[in-house]
Amino acid sequence: MQNILAFLAPSIRAQGAFYDAMGDAKTSLVDLRDVAAVAAMALTSEGHATKIYELKGPEALTQDEIAKRIAERSGRAVSHVNIPQEAHQKAMLDLECRNGR
Repeated sequence: MQNILAFLAPSIRAQGAFYDAMGDAKTSLVDLRDVAAVAAMALTSEGHATKIYELKGPEALTQDEIAKRIAERSGRAVSHVNIPQEAHQKAMLDLECRNGR
């Protein structure tokens, strides 16, 4: 969930859109606080050694569905623009370079 604010919000604010190469794939967003709660429980109680927990949000959504929900809650037009995978990868690498990584 926090990736929406970190990576999508700037282009949504500036252009009313966000860009990625997800196509119609669905993802199940998880809030960082939920991950922390599960980690705390697993680390502070018995019976979790060697266990694997798959964390997922309440429903899987396409990027278009995420754009629609952001638009509904923000009161502004928001769209998802699917771009070629190579363009998305280049944009992420360029961002990483600008951030000194």
